[in-house]
Amino acid sequence: MRDFDDKNRSISLARMTVFMGLIMAGILVTVLALNEGDSAGTRHTAGQQPNKITDLGEDTNAPPAPEQPGGTFTYSGDDRTSDELDIWDEDYAEILRVTPTSPPVQSGSGAQADRYHTKITYADGTQEWVLISSLIKKNTYDLSGFSYQRPIMSYYDEDRKISYAGAVISSDQNYVDYIKLKRAGIEFVMLRMGLRDEESGELKVDTTFGQNMKDAVDAGLNVGIWFYSEAANEEEVMEEAQMVIEAISGYDVSYPVVFVTDAQGQRAGALTKAKRTELALQFCHAIAGAGYLPMVGANKETLILDYDLTKLSEAAIWLREGGDLPDYPYSYTIWSYSQHEEIEGIAGDAELCISFQNYAE
Repeated sequence: MRDFDDKNRSISLARMTVFMGLIMAGILVTVLALNEGDSAGTRHTAGQQPNKITDLGEDTNAPPAPEQPGGTFTYSGDDRTSDELDIWDEDYAEILRVTPTSPPVQSGSGAQADRYHTKITYADGTQEWVLISSLIKKNTYDLSGFSYQRPIMSYYDEDRKISYAGAVISSDQNYVDYIKLKRAGIEFVMLRMGLRDEESGELKVDTTFGQNMKDAVDAGLNVGIWFYSEAANEEEVMEEAQMVIEAISGYDVSYPVVFVTDAQGQRAGALTKAKRTELALQFCHAIAGAGYLPMVGANKETLILDYDLTKLSEAAIWLREGGDLPDYPYSYTIWSYSQHEEIEGIAGDAELCISFQNYAE
């Protein structure tokens, strides 16, 4: 009987072992099948695209994007940055032009509160904000360094004055007493040598140039020269440059010789920006070749919108834009801060300027 029971017990154990083995095999097969299915769901065969990853900009819970760095900008109607633009082959003034009456980014207060934009005020009083190009050299003047003790504007670096006072002279001032002008604090003068008539195209010497040059030198003032151009082509601008070089030869001209034109003039106003820039550079090259320091003078609107400043970087800039403080973002070394000052030595309105360099040295 015991043998029978032992035998039956052995059979039951064997059956149970087989049954448990079958269960374990089934579980193993199921797990392998599931793993294979997951692998097939995440593998990408050739030409198959991965699942889309949501961009942070599309996630309303994502943190805000970091502030755009100062070296790049975007402009209305285009999402490229300045680093992606070949600005040498595009009209950068049109690229930078924006239509809002106020900048999209503004903080703080004062003329240069917004580091990305600068305001242009047109002759009719309308205003427009334009983006500041990262490709053009900026000035580094600290607005807190300006000191205006009428009629003289000065600029200080900490407690040291590093500017020089000047006056702009032409036949419009009629008679100038240069001794009184120097006593009033003027250290240099910018004399108009001549001009091209915008209607006839004729070259003319300023009627007071000879006397102004003699009297300024006799008074011990440093002298710079400017010429009002209405040149319409290369031949005419070279005539102007040669006329200036001949007129000032033999004189001590220690300050720059400046090309000045009006982008709204009858003749020069017909030029494209590229052509105007080319003519200015030709004038400057001729002046430099004669041993003088060339410069281009204009107001803020003309400089930004009517010149290609990326190509004009080799010329110094005279900013002729009145105001309590300068708000021109790019590099310049002389600034005319007023055209309607009163000063001893000049009867009537005087255009006064400040130089940030002593060119006489």
